[in-house]
Amino acid sequence: MKNANRLLKSADTVEIPQAESESKRKSRLGSFGIKRWLVKHSRKIMLITLLPLGAVFLLGISKHYQNEKVCKQIKINIETQSKDLFLDANGIRKMLGVEEKYLGQPIYTVELNELEQFLIQNSYVDSAEAYFQSDGVLNINISLRKPIARILNNDGRSFYIDQKMRPMPISNHYTARTVLVRGDFKDWDSTGLTNWYNSPLIQDLLPMINYIHQDSFWNAQLSEIVIDEHKELIVYPTIGKLKIEFGTPHYYEQKFNHLFQFYSQILNRVGWDYYSKISLRFRNQLVAEKKTMNIEHKNHDKKNAEPKPKR
Repeated sequence: MKNANRLLKSADTVEIPQAESESKRKSRLGSFGIKRWLVKHSRKIMLITLLPLGAVFLLGISKHYQNEKVCKQIKINIETQSKDLFLDANGIRKMLGVEEKYLGQPIYTVELNELEQFLIQNSYVDSAEAYFQSDGVLNINISLRKPIARILNNDGRSFYIDQKMRPMPISNHYTARTVLVRGDFKDWDSTGLTNWYNSPLIQDLLPMINYIHQDSFWNAQLSEIVIDEHKELIVYPTIGKLKIEFGTPHYYEQKFNHLFQFYSQILNRVGWDYYSKISLRFRNQLVAEKKTMNIEHKNHDKKNAEPKPKR
């Protein structure tokens, strides 16, 4: 009995480990998995951490390097679709004052956007682009507007129309060779560049002007368009003294097709001075009027001519 009690007493002192709970087991395994993942991907984590810091560092160095750069040279490139140079490189340099304003200055102080906007405000500039090369050279690329017609009011005021159908002022230094459009534009304001576009006559005429400009034959062949008191057009060619009564600008493509057939099939055969007037006032009709011969005047000259000496 004593031995049994001794054994039982000894058993009471034995600690029996309790079963591990499910939550603790998951926590232990999860912690082990995280450590294992961190060890496996430690290089990637280091790269992800260091890359932004490296980028910031390089950006700082680049900014410091850019701040030390100065404008060493200025190149002005002028792009134009014709020989009409209303502005040249020297004129742009004087207008901008580039040597005094930009040359030798730190490039970070040059406001390129303001420079471009200043150039675009010029009446003869269509677009402008300014940028620095890595060696500190400032490039200024300018595209000029191209006049395709000149509008001349009967009172002498005048302006151009450019390739985008916009008004363009006359230059005091250069005259472009374009088709001339003359007429009485009563709705013209004091500047000649505001209300003209709202004129129904000009609105009807703009597509025809653009058609003439786009067609190489008619662009070279026609020199002047006169708008008469009835708001109809009289067209004068570059060669000869032919008067072309064009009528209104409506159906201008069809009228020009008829006129081209007349040029190629008739005038090339009989000569440019055989007819004095052509009428295209009606859409599907072309009427040509021959030059009148002053026979009476010729007979009078024959009567008054000195007699030939007899042999």
